Amino acid sequence: MSFMGATGFLNVMDLIWGNLSLAAGAMLLCIFAGWVWGYRKAGDELQEGGKISDTGVKIWGLFVRFICPALLFLVLLSLFPIGVRLLQAIGLG
Repeated sequence: MSFMGATGFLNVMDLIWGNLSLAAGAMLLCIFAGWVWGYRKAGDELQEGGKISDTGVKIWGLFVRFICPALLFLVLLSLFPIGVRLLQAIGLG
C-alpha cells in the first residue's frame, strides 16, 4: 500500500491522521472561529474565562482570521508533491 510517498498501512495512516487531518482540522477551526462564529464573539468567550484585553482579542482575531490560515495552507500545500515544487519555485521550500 502506497499513498503520497508513504508505504505500508501504518505509515499511510500516520500521514492521513497525523499530518493531513490535524492541519485541515486546524484550518477549519480558524475559519469557523474567525469568520463563521466571528472573532468578536469568540473573543467575548475568551474574556469570560480569562484575563485577555480588548487589544489581545483584536490581535488574536488578526491571527485566527489571516495569519494562521495562510500558514496552515502552506503546511497543507507542502504535504503534496506538486505543492513542494510550487513552494520551491517561489522560494519558500
